[in-house]
Amino acid sequence: MICRIFMRVKFSFTQLALVLMASCAGFNSDQVDYIAEVKSLNATESQVEYLMEIGRIDQGIRQLEKRILDAFGYDSKEYQEMLETMVQVDNENLAKIEAFLEVYGHPTIEEYGKKAANVPWYVIHHATGGMEPRIRNFKHIYRAWKKGDIEGGAVSFYLGRMHRIKFDQRFDMPGPFQREAEIDTLIQLLGLEQMRTEVEEGL
Repeated sequence: MICRIFMRVKFSFTQLALVLMASCAGFNSDQVDYIAEVKSLNATESQVEYLMEIGRIDQGIRQLEKRILDAFGYDSKEYQEMLETMVQVDNENLAKIEAFLEVYGHPTIEEYGKKAANVPWYVIHHATGGMEPRIRNFKHIYRAWKKGDIEGGAVSFYLGRMHRIKFDQRFDMPGPFQREAEIDTLIQLLGLEQMRTEVEEGL
């Protein structure tokens, strides 16, 4: 596994701990009760730190992936093992975020701050599993945008990835446009109109 290459590339302690935890320990998100874990976060401060730590892990594994790619190349065994590890980490992060959303709902800027409020969308954006996890969490993302807790650019980026997955091509909005028009167009192309309506009726 990827543990064998640690001595060949210079890592920070945080990066090393991250990969050891996810890869060498044989992580399995199906064996962890994240609902109970999230419910144990009684104070807002601990909830914020929980989200921020997920965000740090999400970004850290991507920085590590780039370093291994630069050091060993795309076709190397080391890089392919790194990709497997990143999938494991992304699965764990997604499971934690979905548990958080189920228990507390989407974090607001007012209560959690802007950085913590942005963690859910980009963790879900990085999820493996194709369209399913993105559709499953679309209402959370759309509602957060309508409430002003994430920016329109995040939503269009999220939906743009869905468009690429579904149609195997990048979506380019023609001509000058407003962000809301781009989001509405993507929602229609992706068949998410009913979910959008359900969110808007509940606001």
